Amino acid sequence: MDVELLNNHGATLFRRQYATPDYFEGETYFASGDPGEKVSRATHLALVHLLRQAAADVRKELSRSAMGTQE
Repeated sequence: MDVELLNNHGATLFRRQYATPDYFEGETYFASGDPGEKVSRATHLALVHLLRQAAADVRKELSRSAMGTQE
């Protein structure tokens, strides 16, 4: 997932690429009456994980920018 934060003039303030691990921990099953629901749930959890990580990184970047520091 690519995340890009722009200012009101369209200039990039923050850009980063996020990837899920090769696996995502969750429930296992041998057979299910609705395997699509489990795949949908796992996808949702992976996306939420990436969005939370991106939000934390953006917050750090904005804090650094406000203080005038860079990494």
